[in-house]
Amino acid sequence: MNILLKSALIVNAPNKDLHLKRRDIFIKDGVIDKIASKIKTTSSTKIVDLKNLHVSLGWFDSSVCFGEPGV
Repeated sequence: MNILLKSALIVNAPNKDLHLKRRDIFIKDGVIDKIASKIKTTSSTKIVDLKNLHVSLGWFDSSVCFGEPGV
């Protein structure tokens, strides 16, 4: 499946070139394939175009519980 994230704000380390820039991000088969100002796609690509969309590294659920069954 191909996905295009439209105009996402990239939150990265401040010394990186894309930090706090708005870019389109094309994901092909689960892997980022291209990052650019504007990306054109085919009709089979799922487009995600949301207001205030942010992309960054390292998100995780700190509330997850790996305790014994029944806990």
